[in-house]
Amino acid sequence: MLQDRGNKEFLRLYLEALVHLCRDCPSWSQEASQKLQGSALACVETLLLVMEMERPGPELLSQALCAASLLLTVG
Repeated sequence: MLQDRGNKEFLRLYLEALVHLCRDCPSWSQEASQKLQGSALACVETLLLVMEMERPGPELLSQALCAASLLLTVG
């Protein structure tokens, strides 16, 4: 998902949904943490690299940073 950088609005909405699920659905968050173990750090690195290269607007950057912080706590 992160490798396809064509649509920034789609990426922003995707990250917004991820943040919502992690914050508002504890059972999903626990399941995600089990599935992401080991790969969460790689996801964060890719996400930050994309943010650095794409120079996103403030809304996308905000969602990316929220998602990165949640991924770091999950992984």
